[in-house]
Formats: sequence, structure tokens, C-alpha cells
Amino acid sequence: MVDHLISVHDAYRVEFVGSLINPVISEPFHVVQERLARLGKSVPSTPINEGCSGDHPFRVNKTMLLVCDVPDAIICGIDTTALTLFHFLRGLGAYVPDDVIVTDSDGIYWLADSPNHL
Repeated sequence: MVDHLISVHDAYRVEFVGSLINPVISEPFHVVQERLARLGKSVPSTPINEGCSGDHPFRVNKTMLLVCDVPDAIICGIDTTALTLFHFLRGLGAYVPDDVIVTDSDGIYWLADSPNHL
């Protein structure tokens, strides 16, 4: 996936969203780190925390995602996080995938039937 984002979509900076507490998420994060390092790209030291507390997920990271330094691609630890991030970014006026690519790492196929394909 990382190779695809870089070679096909020219992604320069790739971030990861998820909590390292969950091993289902921490393992893919470490694989993404390793692959980015091998490709000579910037490697995130920690994933973006999805901030699921409060009035809306990702609200804490709004400034980072849209104002400060928008990454070229964001890999989410799970599909439901990717779908939530997709809607959040779209609600803030970002165009996915034109402004930022949003994808996931766990491959749950039921989201393929979602009316909002990622």
C-alpha cells in the first residue's frame, strides 16, 4: 500500500491514524513506518490519535490536518476510522482524494458496499 501511494499517487508525506493501544492498529503502523524508512520518506514517529472523545472524532487534529501541514495521504488503522475521517475532511471542505488520500490498512470488505467509497 505504501509503495502504491508513493509510486502511483506521488505521495510525499504519509501519515497514519489510530491508537497504538490496539495491536490490530499498532502492527500495521510499524509496517508503514518501516516501509517509509526503506523508501527514504518522512517517517511519522507516532500515529495521529483519532481523538474519539468529545463532540466529534479528529477535532483535536483539525488544525494539523487542514491548516498547518496537510499530508498527501493518510492511512487509517481500521476502515471505520477511514470512513469517519473521509466525512470529517469533506465536512471541512477538503476534497478526498484530491487534497489528501484517505485509505485503511485492515481491509474489511463490508465497507466496499458503503455509498461513500473510499
